[in-house]
Amino acid sequence: MNKLGLLLICLGLVGPAYAESSKELVHQMNLDHQEWLRGKIKKLPKKATVEVALKNGKHVYGTFQNFVKFDDGVWILPIDKHGLFADEAYDIGELLDIKVVVLRPI
Repeated sequence: MNKLGLLLICLGLVGPAYAESSKELVHQMNLDHQEWLRGKIKKLPKKATVEVALKNGKHVYGTFQNFVKFDDGVWILPIDKHGLFADEAYDIGELLDIKVVVLRPI
């Protein structure tokens, strides 16, 4: 057996283990990111104007309404919507970041 064949066999044995460990690492990174976001969201004042960056690339500007702990739902009333049922809920897994937007200096 030549060196290339031996290398391919070794990679074939190690490759699946490496792929599995990288999946676990990405999963743990996602859990850490969600925990960081929970801490950040808990500090937000109600009715604050916020910018929500979603994982799909969309940005939502609106008023922070509530954070529901049991289902990790972040409720935002978008700036361009009005009415009783105009608020939207986002799962914490959908969020990249959330930050307070200062519309005018005090």
